[in-house]
Amino acid sequence: MLILIAVAAISIVIVILARRYVLHNQIRIGFRTEFLTRPDGYESLSQHYGFKFRPEPKQMNPSAIYKALTDGSVDVINGFATDGYIPVYDLAALEDDKSCFPPQRAAPIVRSETLEKHPEIGEIPNRLEGRIANETMRNLNYEVEYKGHTPVDAARQSLVSEGLIPPDARQGDGSAGNVNIGSKGTTEQHILGEIMAILIEYSSDIQVVRMFNLGDTMTCFNALKAGDIDLYAEYTGIGMMDILRQEIILDSDKLYKIVKGAFGSKYGIIWLKLFGFSNTHILIMRRDNAEELGIATISDLARYVGWRRGGAAPLAGQF
Repeated sequence: MLILIAVAAISIVIVILARRYVLHNQIRIGFRTEFLTRPDGYESLSQHYGFKFRPEPKQMNPSAIYKALTDGSVDVINGFATDGYIPVYDLAALEDDKSCFPPQRAAPIVRSETLEKHPEIGEIPNRLEGRIANETMRNLNYEVEYKGHTPVDAARQSLVSEGLIPPDARQGDGSAGNVNIGSKGTTEQHILGEIMAILIEYSSDIQVVRMFNLGDTMTCFNALKAGDIDLYAEYTGIGMMDILRQEIILDSDKLYKIVKGAFGSKYGIIWLKLFGFSNTHILIMRRDNAEELGIATISDLARYVGWRRGGAAPLAGQF
């Protein structure tokens, strides 16, 4: 009898291990092309966690990557901490437990000439300091991308709910002149542009000219330098790497101080206070898949991939 029980137990273990082995060999990775080529993307991931995926991740279009994850075409993708897709599909964002991805804390950046002409442009957006957490920004993106709300409606409701403007607030009369607010070509940037624009319009007599969806980082930054726009929202890591062309650092407070000082001295552009959220890179899985495989952190994923290939945690020489 004991022998039969032991045989049955061994059989169950073999089935479980075989199932895990199959799942390990079926794991599929899909990354945006930009993530594969940026030093703060896959390169940083590999260096910090000591592994690479085999086979190499699929290069995917940003517009298709979440669909591929949810329909099971891939099992792990890269995304951003404030993506609206995460709550829509109840996905699991893996904890970056070794802090390999650089901070991308967002803040308004403004021309010093604009502040000399309109000092309130420095004071009013600073009321947003710490008011927009990751979850808040994620939900705002969700409201616009999936519930069909306009960026204007989402931004205004957020300001009202935070007590930054009253529900019956009225715009100023525009007699104090104009400022031009820009944005990059993403939903998040459009929402942030509207939040700043509405707060300024409802807190002063300045009229805001909206110049949204201008394009990528350098398009917006060059427009700011040239005086075509007066302010827009930027991210600390992007400011360090893409604009200053300096090596990224992972200390969030130090990074903000460096970009704030360098932008001011080199370009005459002032970083205002931080909104609160950090739209950093993240790795994402389907929640049921992550829970089944026991993966909650990137270290868990590294061990998982290493186990599949025969090691507890693959080192650089095992790639």
